Amino acid sequence: MPPCIQRNKQLIEESRGTPLDGKQPVLPSFVPDLVRTVPTRFKSQIITRALNELFETAILDGDLDFLHGHSTNITVEDTGLEFSVTLVNNRLIAGNALPVSNVSIAGTVHTFLLLATRSEDPDTLFFNRRLKTEGDTDLGLYLKNFLAALDPDSLPYHKLIDLVLRNTLTIAERYQTLLDARKALFRRQ
Repeated sequence: MPPCIQRNKQLIEESRGTPLDGKQPVLPSFVPDLVRTVPTRFKSQIITRALNELFETAILDGDLDFLHGHSTNITVEDTGLEFSVTLVNNRLIAGNALPVSNVSIAGTVHTFLLLATRSEDPDTLFFNRRLKTEGDTDLGLYLKNFLAALDPDSLPYHKLIDLVLRNTLTIAERYQTLLDARKALFRRQ
């Protein structure tokens, strides 16, 4: 086995279980370019369909009625993904981020994964400035409380989604640990 591959395997083994010490994993640099190549209309359709399937029961129960007539911009900072979500005729609609929205939420993929997997509390992410909100405070609180009160077991495909999200989180953290170990190795040389 070539020495460089052997060294990479060694670094991966050494990184297993190593905490990130508060650092966030960094996505590979090609990810934002890849996200930008996907047509906006296609991204909007995918997001719209996913949100409506995921929150179908909540929409039918009226749990998302507070979004009627209001827009929420969501920005995934490290991917370049920006979109707006609103509720129209009991259907969540995703589209281009609006120049002016009622509330804006921004964070990295890692932050949103922590939120989605309930690995970190939304308030902790907010106070650590990892999850950023601007705009209508009441609407932002309604949204945060809705997400916090959401029972993951009530969501369709929750076991599969949770498995995928948790594995993605683990891979991202290990990738960052490996990058950090490689940087440290190169600094020593």
